[in-house]
Amino acid sequence: MESLTTARPAFIFTLITLKGKMFVYSLGAIPEMLNCGDRPVLQAIFLSNNCFEHIIRLIQNSKVLDSDSDSITVNAISVLTSIMRNSPSAKEVFKERIGYCHLYEVLKSRTKPTKRLLQELLNMAVEADHNSCSVHCIQNEQPLLILVQWIPELTPRDLQILVSEWLKSTCDSSLQNRMTCVQAGMVGHILVTLQNEKELDGKCAENLIHLLQVLGQLSIRPTELKDLIKLLRVEENCCHPYATQVIRTLSAMAKKDGSERALQCFDLTPSMSGIMVPTMQKWPGTGLAFHAWLCLNQTVMDELLVGRKRKQLYSFFAASGTGFEAFFTTDGMLVVAVCTKKEYMTVALPEIHFNDSMWHCVDIVHVAGRRPFGQNMVHIYTDGQLRKVAQLRFPSLNESFTSCCIGSAGNRTTTTVLTSPNHTPDLTFASHSALSRSQSFPATAPVHGWGQSSAPNPREGQVSVIVAGTQDTEWGTPTSLEGHLGTVSIFHDTLQANHVKSLYLAGPNFVTPFKLDNDLSELSPKLLLFYTPQATKNNICLDLSPSGLFDGRLTGHRVVTWDVKDVVNCIGGMGVLLPLLNQVASQTKEAPETEETQDLVGPELTSSRNTQGMKLLFGKSSGIPINRFLPGVCL
Repeated sequence: MESLTTARPAFIFTLITLKGKMFVYSLGAIPEMLNCGDRPVLQAIFLSNNCFEHIIRLIQNSKVLDSDSDSITVNAISVLTSIMRNSPSAKEVFKERIGYCHLYEVLKSRTKPTKRLLQELLNMAVEADHNSCSVHCIQNEQPLLILVQWIPELTPRDLQILVSEWLKSTCDSSLQNRMTCVQAGMVGHILVTLQNEKELDGKCAENLIHLLQVLGQLSIRPTELKDLIKLLRVEENCCHPYATQVIRTLSAMAKKDGSERALQCFDLTPSMSGIMVPTMQKWPGTGLAFHAWLCLNQTVMDELLVGRKRKQLYSFFAASGTGFEAFFTTDGMLVVAVCTKKEYMTVALPEIHFNDSMWHCVDIVHVAGRRPFGQNMVHIYTDGQLRKVAQLRFPSLNESFTSCCIGSAGNRTTTTVLTSPNHTPDLTFASHSALSRSQSFPATAPVHGWGQSSAPNPREGQVSVIVAGTQDTEWGTPTSLEGHLGTVSIFHDTLQANHVKSLYLAGPNFVTPFKLDNDLSELSPKLLLFYTPQATKNNICLDLSPSGLFDGRLTGHRVVTWDVKDVVNCIGGMGVLLPLLNQVASQTKEAPETEETQDLVGPELTSSRNTQGMKLLFGKSSGIPINRFLPGVCL
């Protein structure tokens, strides 16, 4: 009896250990179970059975089941990742029912963070094994914010350095990832983490400031810049350890490489996003021209794995299936197409690939030939330069265009009736029920046959022709633009080369190019519709053309970014940086007699679109502290 009593604790411990291992094996089987063709169905079953609540409760109780390791916690995070993978609805359910703040608190109370657990959080962010390749698209930004908040508490400090390097490489791997982090508010989280100066390793802080620079080049808000300057406040005659690096960071934020970018844009990255335009009963003119600023995401994908796709720039089709469109291939090649009831004709621009994460100005002009000997032409311009001229059939403008999309695959959205007093009462968003999956599939076209066997490859030559209805097979299924879209203009008349050049020189942030006092005012009567992100509210894109008849419906969201030069002016101009520069000057013992702030700040930050640049001198030879000239500066 005594031996049984002595053996009882060991038996219970063994039972708990076996039970813990059983949980680990069971959790490990769930991701494998979800890795199948019926994933959406299984995800719905898990969600309907309150799986998130059960998994969080399991993590909370894992101290009893698995006190010596974090296997249950790591596998539980893996299960959460599998259930939410490629499912925006599952992510929203998790936010509403659990929330990432609660997940963070549960993880902190459960165990000391280990490398395995931190890796699993990073895997949750990219919804894949982050070690499998160097470039991953961030699918869920919230775990990254958890990692940023957790850094000051990580021990040993080598773990801080490792996590900060993970964050730096993941967030800076593509423009899309940087934009995702900016919109998620990562800049503010980094600033909060940097406040824990004593707990942070120096190399970790350096990595975080570099990440701050990368994100700040894209956007930094006035409140965030103010918090950054407050962070560096020190006692008199002292220099903050971050001061010099932050000065260089601000200079790098202001430096712009490449073309000008749009500060506000439409994010059309999700496959279901885009702008739906109301039905056009009658085309008011005899020509057609399209103008837009756009930036395609830089993606590395294998066509054999993801299939061919047509990243739609625009598409206008009648109920009969005739119409016109322009799209980008998976590798970023622009293609302009016209579809009749029998033929699908295309002109490609293989010389330029647009998926470089840079902003480009694209203009497409269809010119109708004058009888009896005139020829129908299409002119393709990029960044103000004529790139290609081809004899492409002019689109038929006699029918009503019932399917009108910009940056959209034409996915059906809920119809909406606009009753604005400034518009005619019969404006409705068409339901487009007459079209099939392909937005350019004619109702009378056969679904089989490839035409003659000697038909040229559509990627060779200026104009290629295939049988109408086979474009999805030849060019890929339509999807959204998978990028960002700036201002969009459609004209019911042709544009001349000088007009295209002027539109390009106006830039992506000039939202009133057609006012009477501008050089482009003569284009105003030709304007059919004009969308700009600045005139978008409640997912309605206001048509700023003179007629104002075609308010569009946005599926997606509007992105607003801030240029650091404008932000500096918002918080008081260059004067707010002088105390910071004074800190650096006090530490520069080997400085020459006079040293220009441009050595640290650079000419980029000391100049602005709105104010003239200012050159400031500081140095030990002056003997006068800089903050003496700024008694009223309050940071």
